[in-house]
Amino acid sequence: MTIAAIKLWRAADSVDKIVRRADEELIPLLQEARVTVKNVDAVAANVREKVDRASRLVVIIEDILTGGAAALAASKAAQTSSIALKSLLEGVKLGLRALRGAPKSIKEVSEDER
Repeated sequence: MTIAAIKLWRAADSVDKIVRRADEELIPLLQEARVTVKNVDAVAANVREKVDRASRLVVIIEDILTGGAAALAASKAAQTSSIALKSLLEGVKLGLRALRGAPKSIKEVSEDER
């Protein structure tokens, strides 16, 4: 065997060892990377689901708060309307008494008799 052939054989043997070692180390590493990517995808999907739930919860809370504010405004409006209605009824009562002619007080009667 010539020196060139021996060098070529050694180089081929070194390349073969490198390829085998790469197979031994890279294949498990790539499999672990695939598993890790799947786990990251699962975590991301879980986080998306939690964020969607939180968003829906915020909408529900906003609706409740808006409804509460509307109910409070309606309650205040009802109280104001009630006060206005009571005042109106008192005015009508006084007006009716005035139209019927309220009985004269004792002072008015005694002044008329003089």
